Amino acid sequence: MKYLILCVLLSSCASIPQTSLPPSMQQTIPNYTLSGSVNGTAFSGVAVIPWSSQYDVKVESSVDVDYMTISTCARDIPITSAISVYWTLPHNSIDYPYLPDPLENHGSCLMRIDAFNKKNPANNAFAILDFETPDATLPATNVCNGAVETTGGVSVCQSKAGLLQEIVFQTPVEIYKPAIAADCVPTTNDNLVWKLTVPLHDCVVYFQQIAKPHALHRADWFGWNQPVVP
Repeated sequence: MKYLILCVLLSSCASIPQTSLPPSMQQTIPNYTLSGSVNGTAFSGVAVIPWSSQYDVKVESSVDVDYMTISTCARDIPITSAISVYWTLPHNSIDYPYLPDPLENHGSCLMRIDAFNKKNPANNAFAILDFETPDATLPATNVCNGAVETTGGVSVCQSKAGLLQEIVFQTPVEIYKPAIAADCVPTTNDNLVWKLTVPLHDCVVYFQQIAKPHALHRADWFGWNQPVVP
């Protein structure tokens, strides 16, 4: 049987050639391709899940799975018990009930799913999910890899590292939590259109409406440099 580890888990988007990455970005980070659904909202690699007090997480794999983890900002689901209790034969899907605690259901608390195959690492698969939360309600237009999407209070964008992505607001905003990595800070000329050259790691940025009621938007960017074929 194949051995697979599964670990659970924001102008225009220019289609430009990837620039040379600095030494700090010369590690290997795969893209997210694992698919499934949460409370009926489908995901493929990355997604924003509508807020709820509880979630039914369904993950699907095109190959057999023996071992997995599901992790959030506050917990790491036991691997063996998750497999034995929630796995659906013939080992290609899982249905896991997720009841977030107050820490997980407020602010940024990403859910990660990693899937590794012992015999064939090319079958490794990954997903990362963010959840809408009551603290983030300001809508935006997310321009990611050439796709334009109107979002609610949370947006996600998975991008090859080094590419330029964009998020647009209808009202002027500013960065709400500046204590983030320097390469995660987007730039703007008018506080409406913000651009980011996506680095080779995760970026979570809060924007705050400058005028009252000072609504917040949470934007996630996930950079990768190693494609994984689902």
